[in-house]
Amino acid sequence: MRVCRSPAGTYLCLQGELQVTLIEARSLPVWGFPWTSNPWCRLTLGAQAENSRRDDDTSHAGRHRAPVWNQEFQFLVGDHVTCPQNEVTSPQL
Repeated sequence: MRVCRSPAGTYLCLQGELQVTLIEARSLPVWGFPWTSNPWCRLTLGAQAENSRRDDDTSHAGRHRAPVWNQEFQFLVGDHVTCPQNEVTSPQL
């Protein structure tokens, strides 16, 4: 387990990694001029955020109402622990 310190005295004890696979969307509404929408997704976990490719950047471009992304994302997962600022915490292996 790793311990990282932030300026606010909050520590993040990392527990592991979460892997998310974004596959596709279906029946999306069309925005803007018909057939010109370019959908994408934003995935967030706490302060971590990732954007998918836009539909025009995928191997199935042009399927504006049913984009196929087939993209993988990794997020760090942990517990936030608040410690007094004068307490010294060393990394554990």
